[in-house]
Amino acid sequence: MFPRPQPLIPGDNQTKFIQDRLTDSERQLGDLCQTLGSYTKCYARVRNQTDEVVHNMVKNAESEEICKSSSSAFIEFANSFSSIADSREIFVKRLEAQILEPFSAIGAQSREVRESIKSSLSAKEKEILRKRGVEKIRQRNPRNRQKILMAETELARASADVSRTLRSLEEQMDSFEALKMSVTTKALKNLIVAEMALHAQEMELLTKAYDDLQAMDQEQDLEEFRKALREPAAFKEKKSNFRSIANLFMGSGKSSLEKSSKKSLSKSLGDISSPSGALDKKSSSRKSLPGESKVQKLTISDDDDDDESTENTVSTDEEDQESELPKAIKQKRKFSKMYMN
Repeated sequence: MFPRPQPLIPGDNQTKFIQDRLTDSERQLGDLCQTLGSYTKCYARVRNQTDEVVHNMVKNAESEEICKSSSSAFIEFANSFSSIADSREIFVKRLEAQILEPFSAIGAQSREVRESIKSSLSAKEKEILRKRGVEKIRQRNPRNRQKILMAETELARASADVSRTLRSLEEQMDSFEALKMSVTTKALKNLIVAEMALHAQEMELLTKAYDDLQAMDQEQDLEEFRKALREPAAFKEKKSNFRSIANLFMGSGKSSLEKSSKKSLSKSLGDISSPSGALDKKSSSRKSLPGESKVQKLTISDDDDDDESTENTVSTDEEDQESELPKAIKQKRKFSKMYMN
């Protein structure tokens, strides 16, 4: 990603430089993560307080019984403000996922560099011990070439180990710096994008909330309040009547309607379920008329007017019952009457 720089400070100074640089980076990144965490918590608290504002506005609107325009405006305002709380919830989750979470990779890389620093320092200590051993052997036995050669071989191995660990430490520190810059830059860019998206959405929702409050008719609400203020007893009576009527329609009215509909429905279903029996009864009664006496015929002819009036009454009762029945049952009863006639 970035070109690897050439080592400027060899040996112990280079390891010390890397160690100090890593310590400063960890401290700075720790402070940045802590600040961003507090920033996220502040927005989370604002989101919670926004929910409280919405809850209080809904309670205020529901308890308002005089100023109807204010009540409806407060409900619309609460809906818009609730959408703002939802957008802030999304913003908080975005901060946690896209800004705070990537810094955990820097922490893992920092621990690896720490381990490499320990390995490099340990290899450097071994190299120093091997140098001291070679110097002691040369001072004590300057003619013992075999021991001197063995000590110099071990010193060369220790020096090679130091060079290897130092190169590995340089590579890891280079990767750490690249990762630190990329993660920090990306996190700050994500923060800017998230803030822009939040403010754009909040601007739209706040404009809608402002328009909702502007739609409130304050003059009408004041007039309603003045009426209630001049006649508080009438307002209380109207309020109690409204509540009693509402309870009646919600409770007993609903149950009585269900009972009457069930009764009429069961009666009509009973009549329709046996159309042939009703038809047989009517046909049998009609067949018995020709075999009866002339006196009965005269009596029937004399009572035609009364029968017509009773039939009209029965037909009106049947029409009233039919008006309460569903359409399908009305059609079935109509067909059965046509068939019987």
